[in-house]
Amino acid sequence: MREKNTTDIKPRKVFLYLAILCISLLVIAVILTYTPLIEIYWINWLDILILSNAVNLIVIAVVLLILYRTEVKIIEKKIDDFNRKLGG
Repeated sequence: MREKNTTDIKPRKVFLYLAILCISLLVIAVILTYTPLIEIYWINWLDILILSNAVNLIVIAVVLLILYRTEVKIIEKKIDDFNRKLGG
């Protein structure tokens, strides 16, 4: 009987979580703009700070998503190469 040696290779999800954090931060800032909480000084200041850097946050989120997807593709390629080597 042949024993199958397997290793579990998974991409790190840090990039994905940080991208989701950037996007959710923008969504929360936009929602806060339309609530009465915007009259509180420090919430207004934070909201302006986030919304003035919205383009930067979107770019950072897109780059993080691209990095995550690239890592997934590299792992898939390594698995395919390993399976091809094992089978052939």
